Amino acid sequence: MPLDSDTDITLDLQTLRIVRAIAETGSITGAARALGTTQPAISQHLHRAERRLSMTLVVKQGRSVELTDIGVLLSRHAGGVLDALQAASIDLAGAANLRSGRVRLAGFPSASSTLVPHLLSGMRERHPGVAVQYTESEPPEAIELVVSGDADIALVFAYPGERGATHHPDSPRGLSSTDLFIDPLFVLMSREHPLAELPHLPLEDLEDDPWIAGCPRCSTHLIRACEDVGYAPNVVYETDNFSATVGMVAADLGIALVPRLALGTTLLPPNVVVKKLAAEITRTISVVVPADKRSLPAVAALTDAIAAIDGMIWRVRAAQGRPELTHNARPRTHDERRYDVTRG
Repeated sequence: MPLDSDTDITLDLQTLRIVRAIAETGSITGAARALGTTQPAISQHLHRAERRLSMTLVVKQGRSVELTDIGVLLSRHAGGVLDALQAASIDLAGAANLRSGRVRLAGFPSASSTLVPHLLSGMRERHPGVAVQYTESEPPEAIELVVSGDADIALVFAYPGERGATHHPDSPRGLSSTDLFIDPLFVLMSREHPLAELPHLPLEDLEDDPWIAGCPRCSTHLIRACEDVGYAPNVVYETDNFSATVGMVAADLGIALVPRLALGTTLLPPNVVVKKLAAEITRTISVVVPADKRSLPAVAALTDAIAAIDGMIWRVRAAQGRPELTHNARPRTHDERRYDVTRG
């Protein structure tokens, strides 16, 4: 049949299945049997396809049919297309049932040594077919990774008054942010510090102390908190390496404001104590996900695992001044979710 300007050469999957079945069985009857349908249904579908394509796919040879050159050409392509479709269906079913898949997580340093190992081991135990990739990044960079599509989920923190992640100006799609828990900050100081015996430290009483500041956002928050009580802190050292911070405090080089999570896996030296502030300073730990990815099975599974972090309690061991991760299986009240810190 000659082609004209109105010829529709769009192919449908059923035509591909029929042509391949005829090539494999040598007849319309055999194709009908292989596809679980009837001979008239196969014949009618072929006639409609030939009219739409303006091409002849089969010709009669006595009581049988034979594929034309066009039909043979189509059958060769049909094998690859249908095999690829079947492979895609298998992969999709595996992802839907969490037998396969990939999810990319970005998180801040103090989460890397505390929350993230529990998340990764839990995912491996519950969904061994799902690959979880992890990148350590401070919150602004982690959110950028989510916005650019290089990460699926970001664990972030924010101090009071900071702009939320869902208002990111460059986001091509909506970001969904869910608060997980409040992470209080404490003062690390030498046991020999004149105020080390106080049960709670007023921040305003630390005006004359040298400070060891952390990451840029943490340093900015320290300065803002001190300015709120009437002074500019004397920041003498800056490091985002928590072990270095502890070492400096142990050497009595200064004091530091540190979040509870940063204390999670660190054994403090005997001469370093963890002190509560009289007026609590906190940050909020949140999870950020693109709104259009929340329903993806692997992303949803990891998001659910992150949401379950609320079932973990961090406590500071009295003998060591180090938080201890325990698991509370029963639902807890709001007051029970607060963290307990005893004097080191």
